Amino acid sequence: MTVHCNLCGSTNLRPSYFQMRDLAFLATFRLPVRCRYCRMRFHVHLLNALRIRRGCHARRVKAMQVGRA
Repeated sequence: MTVHCNLCGSTNLRPSYFQMRDLAFLATFRLPVRCRYCRMRFHVHLLNALRIRRGCHARRVKAMQVGRA
């Protein structure tokens, strides 16, 4: 299941920094993410947020490997 931005519909998302106001969302197993295109911040279910986080990590590792070559 892919997660889309609520504003522009993009699937290019990244984890957002956790803020104090996110505590209420954490109680319902939702974490903040941000769209890379329109910069909108919204909350998605914990499992989807973990998939997004894993994808960002893989992208970062690949960029580091390309930079070394």
